[in-house]
Amino acid sequence: MKNSKIPFVTYLFFILVYANQGLVSLPSQCIYYLTRETWGLSATMLGLIAFITQFAWYVKPVFGILTDYYGIRNYRSKYYLRINYIILLSLGLYVIIFGLNLISLIIIAFLTNIAIAFNDVCNDTQMVILEQKYNLKGKIQALQWISLGTTGLFVSIFGAYIAAKFPEPLNYKIAHGIYLLLPLLTLIYLFYFYQEEPIK
Repeated sequence: MKNSKIPFVTYLFFILVYANQGLVSLPSQCIYYLTRETWGLSATMLGLIAFITQFAWYVKPVFGILTDYYGIRNYRSKYYLRINYIILLSLGLYVIIFGLNLISLIIIAFLTNIAIAFNDVCNDTQMVILEQKYNLKGKIQALQWISLGTTGLFVSIFGAYIAAKFPEPLNYKIAHGIYLLLPLLTLIYLFYFYQEEPIK
């Protein structure tokens, strides 16, 4: 039976996932100054790093295959999402505690993008299922883009402020600390409120 009304707590899932996707860029301004001005990396080197760390976005179909055909405990997304947000929390805590060097920056950015891209696939899988089931006509997708745009605006304003206001390495550690609040909140949501129909 199709019904245009689903609980707000379900919409909250899509808000949180896309907010994470937007807010994960909060430390990027600090990282840019770190790599360019402190480490003195060339534009070519930064381009190479970006290619390596963004690789996860080029192989998103692989994540789709995993969610479609290799669910965990009869769920397409539930456990993948939990694992990915635990990874994100762990990576952020590592940065706050130990700071960054060139190798750790590449590894952390690479793993972060894998988790975010994988979460995006899990999110879109559930979006398609619910959009069809409840005949929502793009409402969830619109909500996702609003969430991404809002966090993107926050990042553009406060990312630059943090980079300018605080010295290294404090600035990127503060930015990571602020961002980590969102994966933590999302993980709590996933354990206590997230609902997903099992694979039949």
